Amino acid sequence: MHEPYRKDMSDVSWADVYERQRLRAPLSAGWLDGLGLQPGDRVLDIGSGPGFVSVEAARRVGPEGLVYAVDRSAAALAYLEQLQA
Repeated sequence: MHEPYRKDMSDVSWADVYERQRLRAPLSAGWLDGLGLQPGDRVLDIGSGPGFVSVEAARRVGPEGLVYAVDRSAAALAYLEQLQA
């Protein structure tokens, strides 16, 4: 049995959180579809966590676009930065 979800994220790594986000990819795709993102668009992802949705949005807006990922956790943003390296 799994322990309950902890809002402070003290029980998981950012890699684990990213994997949880990845497993919800169909939901994320639906949200991004609803935005109608086009190449060159700019996106602000507030509460991005480790950035799965940010990365998916970046794919949609392409190199001409821009995605700003904002999170209160510097560690989450550092994880996202590593993904993009």
